Amino acid sequence: MSFDWAEYFYLAQELNGTPTMPYSEEAKLRAIISRAYYAAFCQARNHLRDTTSYIPSRTKDTHWEVITHFRDNRNSERRKIGQDLGRLFEYRKQADYEDDYRGSLPINTQTALTLTGRILTRLARLE
Repeated sequence: MSFDWAEYFYLAQELNGTPTMPYSEEAKLRAIISRAYYAAFCQARNHLRDTTSYIPSRTKDTHWEVITHFRDNRNSERRKIGQDLGRLFEYRKQADYEDDYRGSLPINTQTALTLTGRILTRLARLE
């Protein structure tokens, strides 16, 4: 069955402290993947902005610019950040755009949290 996108609104109301309609576990898991990705992406983007001459664009291409910058780096830790961020990006796109989630949403949610934790730890070690 296709995801009911209105459930994100119900989840948002719950997070705001004013629940009105119940939301599904699927809405919660999709939101977890999305927020985990943005935590990792923004930390990585800001790391590049603050430590290199990289100036982030305000387009959708910024995501691939950041992923590629890390993934194609000679430093193995930076490459791992890029690889994990690329995988996390794919999970996020599916969670944010696909009506029918392919694969195991609970497993991919846990994987997304693991990847985000690794990315954040590696970025902190680079500084």
